Amino acid sequence: MSEDTTEGQAPPEDRGVPGPPPPFAPFELASTERIYDSPWVGLRRDMLRLGDGQLQEHHVVEVGDAVSIVPVRTDGRIVMVGQLRHTHGKTHWEIPAGRIDPGEAPLDCAARELREETGYEAGRLVPLPGFYTCNGISNHWIYPFAALDCELRHEQQLDPSERMIVETFAPDEVEAMLRVESTTFRPHLEDGGSPRVIDPELRLVGDVVLGGEGQLQDTRATGWNFVEVVDTADLEVALVARRDLYLSIEDVQ
Repeated sequence: MSEDTTEGQAPPEDRGVPGPPPPFAPFELASTERIYDSPWVGLRRDMLRLGDGQLQEHHVVEVGDAVSIVPVRTDGRIVMVGQLRHTHGKTHWEIPAGRIDPGEAPLDCAARELREETGYEAGRLVPLPGFYTCNGISNHWIYPFAALDCELRHEQQLDPSERMIVETFAPDEVEAMLRVESTTFRPHLEDGGSPRVIDPELRLVGDVVLGGEGQLQDTRATGWNFVEVVDTADLEVALVARRDLYLSIEDVQ
């Protein structure tokens, strides 16, 4: 298996990609308290001293880094898993993902999670831009990968707590799922209505969605969470995080 790298490419600022904003000075940390710790998650309460001298508490959920994988078979179909999530009790179509073990490289973790959850192996693992999943409350970081030229070579190797099935979809089917409000196994929503479909004319622009008539819409209203736009050859790719689905899709020009 080979890994595509960006070695030899110009820095982002030399390729027309805007750099980060100037950094603010961090808030003064007056105190910190451990609320909970486990092998999976930690919770701490920080007391921050604001500019006016007041104290304000900020809770931080500590979750270890993880990977997510977009597996593409040699015939172009995309491999996904239908997984039960105990947090909300629903089963969703998702892409394979999992925590990075201590001392494990993200690339190795991506290959392992792909194999364990789907039985597939990738001919190539291509790193995509990483992102914080919910940086208002957590430092949880995702290393996404595109797994290309995937072939089925193994049986699933699931933990006792994992309930998932494997299915493949054509790219246009996955694109259709991205435009629907939910990827759960249910013909209708709880109120009896059909899932709301996002307007296919919507375009991702920064952290908002641009509608057909140019109006700006809050991404929370559509279920999209914009992450990053990167330049890859002649194609702009927007890495977006849906509530239930992480995929790399073409930005509409």
